[in-house]
Amino acid sequence: ISASGMTNPLSKLRIGLRTIHDVVTLPHLQIYIDLFQKTPLTLFYQRYSNEDKQSSKEVMFGLGRMNVQAHVFATQNLDTFTKFSVGVGHSSWEGLSWIFRLQKADLCLNVPIQITPCVSMTYNSLIYSLSTAYLGFFSYCIHLAFQEFFAMQTRRNFQSDLKREEDLLSVEKARHDAENQIMLMKKKADTTRRSEGSKCGLVIEKAIYSVEGGERLDVTVPLQFWVAESKLILSSSSFGSMLGFYKIKARKQARHDNVMIDGSSNIISLLKYLWKETPTQQETIPILYVRYKFNSKTFEIYTSDNEALSLPSPHAKEVQ
Repeated sequence: ISASGMTNPLSKLRIGLRTIHDVVTLPHLQIYIDLFQKTPLTLFYQRYSNEDKQSSKEVMFGLGRMNVQAHVFATQNLDTFTKFSVGVGHSSWEGLSWIFRLQKADLCLNVPIQITPCVSMTYNSLIYSLSTAYLGFFSYCIHLAFQEFFAMQTRRNFQSDLKREEDLLSVEKARHDAENQIMLMKKKADTTRRSEGSKCGLVIEKAIYSVEGGERLDVTVPLQFWVAESKLILSSSSFGSMLGFYKIKARKQARHDNVMIDGSSNIISLLKYLWKETPTQQETIPILYVRYKFNSKTFEIYTSDNEALSLPSPHAKEVQ
């Protein structure tokens, strides 16, 4: 039994009973008396649709001396504190309404759409009954669409997280393999560097394989390893597939639209889904930067991935 009041003691006084349990298969019930409402006696019923407690059915029935009120809602949780509901409401002073409700913590926004005003005997008529049945069916269809959308988002997020973990493991293995390859190439690369330096040939001073917003890989040793007769020729294929390299990508930003984390993000995701908006993803192309010495002069050059590279190059810029 509980009693609660607001700042104005005459605005709200509620006394009642409610069930408290964690059994999903059992409904939650509340019955209370609110002396300052049109329907002082209110009965509330809630039952969860699944074990994760993300969707539920809610029924509220209020009774007064001359007034009757009833609401039926299908509710979907958007996150821990946000719920969206759609349902049908009837009251003896307003008639039949189609109601959309968004509740976040203690804030509640109700958008009622009046379908049939309540006049004498209207709610007993066949038209009123058919309108109520149609709105109830249509509201339930909307609820099922919301439920399927969030279930699909949950599956998609799970698959995305799983793929992200697989990609991280793959990148870690590729990085480890590249490091081992560089260690094996270092002895020959050092020999080639000394030989080329003694005859003012091609010496790779610095080589960085990088992508904007992502990883940077020092590939000085592999490039010097491939130098032969003061020349370095790389074909027009991805540098990431060469020995001592691995495929690098830009770091993706952390996702903030996971289901059950941010209600506003879920609503935006739903609107994008309804409008068939697909996010555009532009992959950043890695760049190979090389600073080399040839004929006692220092040059530098930038080459995009999948482009051929030949050193010494007439396109290289001399560094003073």
